[in-house]
Amino acid sequence: MYRNTSNSAYGAHHSALRGYSVNPRGASIINQKPVGLENLTNTCYISAIFQILFLILPESINRRKGRVTEMFFKLKETKDTKLYKNMKAELDTLIPIVSGFEQQDAQEFLVFFLELLDK
Repeated sequence: MYRNTSNSAYGAHHSALRGYSVNPRGASIINQKPVGLENLTNTCYISAIFQILFLILPESINRRKGRVTEMFFKLKETKDTKLYKNMKAELDTLIPIVSGFEQQDAQEFLVFFLELLDK
């Protein structure tokens, strides 16, 4: 998603742009499907990590490890809210800090999640 951060209105109104891309020159807004995951009450730290991993994790690890890895790559493809809720419920049982809906440290979650993907 391209963002023209030099536009002072962007910072004040970035939530109004959800689902849109501003081209690199800032000349127009192009309508697009939203690219993010729905926030399931204080799960933005999970969404942020997932969106980064969607970009950098190779498809070669897809489905060769286990249930969480399979769910992760399916979520990458679909961004399906029901799947995201199911994955959050699964992570609640596997990663202690994820249980509940309190804000957590994204880096700490990343360490636990990468270890889980490697199992």
